[in-house]
Amino acid sequence: MPAGTSSSGRGWGVPEECEEIARIPRDQGIGDRPLGERLMAMAGMGNILARMCRGIDDRKLYEVVTAQLSDFDEYARALLDYVAEDLREEGSEVR
Repeated sequence: MPAGTSSSGRGWGVPEECEEIARIPRDQGIGDRPLGERLMAMAGMGNILARMCRGIDDRKLYEVVTAQLSDFDEYARALLDYVAEDLREEGSEVR
């Protein structure tokens, strides 16, 4: 596979940073922009946790872990909608 090509072959690029895992699909129209921004912020929190052992904002971490879990459900629905539309365009039956 050529460098810079995703495994789907769509040429979206390969994420190099955690935030890009959410940014790339957001930029391709999967989910809305605010959801993509929230997911990017969560990925950024993961980077912080991975790189720091002290000085973590416990309140922010708690907020992300508890209050924003519904963002993952919303993102999963957006991904399913995107894949279903792609399959319909290919002529596949989608329930």
